[in-house]
Amino acid sequence: MNASRFALLNDRGEVVREYRDSDLEVLAAAGRHFARFSCLLTSGDDTSVFLGSGTTLRIGQELFIMTARHVMAGLEESVPVLAWPSGLNERIVINKGVQARGHCDVACLRAEEDSVLHSDIEAVECNRLAFGVRDAGKDLLIVCGNPDTEWQVDAGKKEIRTQPWSMGAISIPSTEWPNAEPEADKDSDLFLYYSAEFGFNSRGEPTPALNPGGLSGGAIWRVPVSIDGKWSPNAAKLIAIQRSVEGREWKWLRATQIQHCLCLVWHKWPDTRDDIRRALPCFESEYGETLQRKKTPLSTLADCPEN
Repeated sequence: MNASRFALLNDRGEVVREYRDSDLEVLAAAGRHFARFSCLLTSGDDTSVFLGSGTTLRIGQELFIMTARHVMAGLEESVPVLAWPSGLNERIVINKGVQARGHCDVACLRAEEDSVLHSDIEAVECNRLAFGVRDAGKDLLIVCGNPDTEWQVDAGKKEIRTQPWSMGAISIPSTEWPNAEPEADKDSDLFLYYSAEFGFNSRGEPTPALNPGGLSGGAIWRVPVSIDGKWSPNAAKLIAIQRSVEGREWKWLRATQIQHCLCLVWHKWPDTRDDIRRALPCFESEYGETLQRKKTPLSTLADCPEN
């Protein structure tokens, strides 16, 4: 591969990172690994309207879907939400959810308690989350979600066939954040330069340019890479949920720091707190009360009809 072709540019057209062959190998392998935690969200009625991306989270034995708040906007209260995990032809029915109000564009959905798929679905564990990351330095970042062009409906089988997609990114230093609406907040935002000119499908195969529409609700992963080009899935951390593509010629992404998703779960579903405490002993003292109260007011999503 010609490394000069694969570079990240800022909104002034300047190169901020040029990928080596070893970087591209990590992007392919890591994207393939993280695709297993990605899901596509649709309406649960006959129209199967595409909503956006989601990322699976497991707390104890319970399964949750993290996404962006605006993904749920405009959905009728009587219409359930369906999540379609990568690699499975079955669905998760969502019956309860909570979303942030105000600045943070995040929501967290809880799967039905009787879902037979819980044990089969791969999901991110709490200890894979890294909080408060507003600047990841020069670390490799990977955006993983489900573009709205990469899915198919099989009406006969009532299945959704998904194709998660990933691309590389690099964080923008907080001192250089672009002007944005709403105004940027260092306690909740993360900004990234990216390029959709190339990416990787769930098999780690390179793909041509894609429109990044539909990635809202997808995951932002931080992937440390050693000097000799090695990486470890266990060292990678989920740091944010993607919310928008912005800037001149769509040069940067905006994401919400991941602690705001877990704060939603903490306050909405007290039965998860013991599991969160076991996985993250410092979470309660650092985020359990003050951050949620000051930065992420709650709004309960309308419960979906019971099946």
